[in-house]
Amino acid sequence: SSGFVTVHNASKEKVKIKMYSMDGKLVREFELEAGSDEVIDLFDASQGIYYLVTDQGETIALVKQK
Repeated sequence: SSGFVTVHNASKEKVKIKMYSMDGKLVREFELEAGSDEVIDLFDASQGIYYLVTDQGETIALVKQK
């Protein structure tokens, strides 16, 4: 991804999400209400891999390219 990423919460509960950089640094933290979306702007982020970790134990990797 090089710009925007949309995360959708398909569950029926609020979800807390933390975004980490490759080196484990917490970059961003947010909550998604049930059925809602969050747009993440990666435009100014450094190139690399970022991990979205939910409070339900799910992990999603995002790759930021040039």
